[in-house]
Amino acid sequence: MNRIKKSRNLQIDTLRGIACILLVAYHVIGSSASVGLKISDGLYRELNDILAYIRMPLFTFLSGVVYAYRPFTDNSGKFIKGKIRRLLMPMLIVGTLFAVMQAWAPGSNSSTQNWLLLHVIPVGHFWFIEAIFIIFMLIIPFEIIGGISNIRNATILFFLSILLYLSNLDIPYFAISGAIYLLPFFLSGVVVQRFELISKVSVKSGVFLLALITLILVLIYIELLASDSKRTLVSLLIGILGCIGLLSLKFESYFIARIGAYSYTIYLFHVFFTAGSRIVLTKLGYFELNVIIVASLLAGIIGPIILENIFDKYSSTRILLLGKSKLKTV
Repeated sequence: MNRIKKSRNLQIDTLRGIACILLVAYHVIGSSASVGLKISDGLYRELNDILAYIRMPLFTFLSGVVYAYRPFTDNSGKFIKGKIRRLLMPMLIVGTLFAVMQAWAPGSNSSTQNWLLLHVIPVGHFWFIEAIFIIFMLIIPFEIIGGISNIRNATILFFLSILLYLSNLDIPYFAISGAIYLLPFFLSGVVVQRFELISKVSVKSGVFLLALITLILVLIYIELLASDSKRTLVSLLIGILGCIGLLSLKFESYFIARIGAYSYTIYLFHVFFTAGSRIVLTKLGYFELNVIIVASLLAGIIGPIILENIFDKYSSTRILLLGKSKLKTV
């Protein structure tokens, strides 16, 4: 509770909580009819697919906003070391554990195909962590040359990132393609926070933006699904405007924010609990879809929160599994 009251931004954590709920639900349902609950059609399938245009853009946009609170200044060594500890170390350990469990757990939907390329080809949803690490490494030269120091420079850099986003460049290794996909959303978050642009967007404008995005998604949903790539101008506009609309609502929920405060741990560990609960329930003979969805969603949120509260007590697990600094001794 204290982390919400004293040292967290309630609005940001509320949006992070919403993003976490959407992410966990995504993996419960499955990215396609061959994974997760293997749902091929119906309302759950439709909602899961259409929210792809908001889900990861929102996570990334908020990462940009939070970065703008405490940006890189002049100590690149310290900055890089911190990101390696926070991002890469847990990703390597937890991601490897996930790959091993996927390969051996009964009832798993998929597994790693080439172990020699483990993490060179990202493991499952851990691609996001590799991609965001690349973006943080790019931020260093961006800040040094003043690429985000004023609106003019930031606009130029943003449009360059859009050109890269819309290009056919596809490099799957080390989630480089993922970084290309995420970069405009991250820069949007940085610019919105650094230049206080969100204060110029009223709540009514935010509602209008979200209504417009919803209308666009409804009208062109079939065309979006038929597209071979999510890196289109329409998907970019939906993602950025949707994120700005959500932030401008200034919505605060203490309950949802408590989930958002654990967003990184939920991202790292939720799949163990969503898949595990699904497998256990089906083994026990529970096949009611709504029951499995609710149970797996709750497990995917509550399980990682419990883990963080356990791991947080010991320096070794704080560092290796949560990416935090070691406990301070008195």
